[in-house]
Amino acid sequence: MEASPAGEPSGYTVTMPRIASCVFLLLSLGCATAGPRAAPAPGISEAPAAEIAGAPPTIGGQVVDVSARALRGLGLPPEARGALLHEVLRQGPADRARLAAGDLIQAVDGAPVETVCAFLKAISERSAGTNVTLSVLRSQAKMEVVLSLADTAQLFKASCDAGDAKGCQSLGAIYSLLGKSPESAKAAAALYSKSCEGGAAVGCSALGSVYLQGRGVDRDEARALRLFEQACEHGDAEACTSYATQYATGRGVPRDDAKATPFYVRACDGGDPEGCYNVGVMYGDGRGVEKDYARAREALTQGCESGSFRACTNLGFYFDNGWGVPKDDTQAAEFYRRACEGDGCGGGDPLGCNDLAIFLRAGRGVPEDKPRAAELFGRACDNGAADGCSELGAMLAGGDGVEKDEVQAVELHRQGCDGGSMMGCYNLAGAFLYGTGVERDVNRAVALYRQGCDGKDASSCNQLGLLFLEGKEVLKDASQAATLFQRACDGDEPLGCSNLGALYDRGEGVPKDLARELALYDRACKLDMPRACYNLAIGYEEGGVLPKDPQRAAELYRGACTAWYFQACVNLGVLFENGDGIPQDVEQARFFYGTACDHGDDKGCYNLGTLYENGKGIPEDLNRAADLYRKSCELGYQHACEEAVRIGKQ
Repeated sequence: MEASPAGEPSGYTVTMPRIASCVFLLLSLGCATAGPRAAPAPGISEAPAAEIAGAPPTIGGQVVDVSARALRGLGLPPEARGALLHEVLRQGPADRARLAAGDLIQAVDGAPVETVCAFLKAISERSAGTNVTLSVLRSQAKMEVVLSLADTAQLFKASCDAGDAKGCQSLGAIYSLLGKSPESAKAAAALYSKSCEGGAAVGCSALGSVYLQGRGVDRDEARALRLFEQACEHGDAEACTSYATQYATGRGVPRDDAKATPFYVRACDGGDPEGCYNVGVMYGDGRGVEKDYARAREALTQGCESGSFRACTNLGFYFDNGWGVPKDDTQAAEFYRRACEGDGCGGGDPLGCNDLAIFLRAGRGVPEDKPRAAELFGRACDNGAADGCSELGAMLAGGDGVEKDEVQAVELHRQGCDGGSMMGCYNLAGAFLYGTGVERDVNRAVALYRQGCDGKDASSCNQLGLLFLEGKEVLKDASQAATLFQRACDGDEPLGCSNLGALYDRGEGVPKDLARELALYDRACKLDMPRACYNLAIGYEEGGVLPKDPQRAAELYRGACTAWYFQACVNLGVLFENGDGIPQDVEQARFFYGTACDHGDDKGCYNLGTLYENGKGIPEDLNRAADLYRKSCELGYQHACEEAVRIGKQ
């Protein structure tokens, strides 16, 4: 008996429900802050002081997280950790204790504080008037400083009344954070205006923020832009970020990435973590500058170290995908973890949680832990990451590591879709199409697939194309299917490319065009679709449109076989058995036939049986051959059934 190849090029493919690869963040809107000496905000009155009662005490200084770059600039040891004193309020506790900007606070009453969050938590647990001992590192010198915590509102009000513009800004910030009434919003705006009038860039920045948001004043994006620019020019880094973001998003001005990017760079150089995050986005995407992964990664690293958890997420994405760095799942998982956990003050990035959950579900870079993955998808969903809702829905729909619950899965897919997750729309469409967890509604399914496709979800385009091609749920329209497959392929969905190739093979909905067919299989293969590589290999093995090239065919079959597409293992075995254009190697043929057979491929079992029957490269063994023919028969290969009967009569 002769070996049998696996068959003709394979056709259409569909997958569902879908789960996503890790999510790469879009441009941050940044912290809208602004710049000095602006006209006072109109129509603003005093706010009730009761609304800001109970604010935590203060040392009278602004602290920030410290990056490796800041440590070098201050001459501090690279391993040093703590809360970096950025500014000191005149006549506040820190000022009276002779602390200064650049001092690194490392402990409160002997308890280490490695981050701003830890420091603020330690202070908030104490009362105004309490004495605390701060362990401080200044250059290479360590010292212990005792100071008495101040009542925040009283200190900032006294400072503002004494003409300290930064005290006015700080008091305004308390009204913004703690106040709930419209009067508090107006009071905050008035204090920011007074601060800006007094020459504090940070006050102008904050005033720009309220004009941008329309909080306590009428919304005025043009005025916000002027305030941000003014504050940025006077050294407020967050204002540079806000100014850049208005241009990057086209808010109140024509979108202009070339104008935005240099201001993000200024913000990052000035120490704003979100500025660094956005520098990473702009250089990573080539927006306003030439794409430069190394420069992007440098900025993201600085942002992540300084407290931008979105920057940590994006760093994880770089290592996840090998962008400008060697692909490293362990490193990616660690950055996703840092982003998800945040600083312990609830400031983590939900997309970091989503991406870490993807790794935990698959056991990539971390031990597999599907229950923990489900928990993190839920956290991401609850905190606004719509893909987290869709991912958790997919786990519930399939009972993947959690108890199966198709009804709850539908609700999560709906929540994800409503939140802008095209994956959620795709999976919700599948639920309506097949009636899983919800009453079957084909029209709703088609509408959702179309919504996803129009939202640039390539998988939705592919699935909608399949519906039009099959003509069971909608009127058959092969031409429309071809258009949808093309849109899917243009969106780097390999199934779309492969399915369109199958149409060109058959001349269905498009003119028959074997060259176009093979070009589409080539594209799908490059997008890591093993079946497409298998189809392309057949083209090289047979020759014709493509030059006959058994070596190239063998490479493609091997790649597809390694990716568990076992028909490719069979065809590679045939090449080795026959020595057709490659060195004959029956031992290799037996290996690849055996691999395919062990994984349920009928032709693999049959071909391995022929080797045993004919004693080709191995001792003849008719019993073993008969067993393999019977297995092939049971797997559906009719000719093997006939061979099993024949050999049984011998």
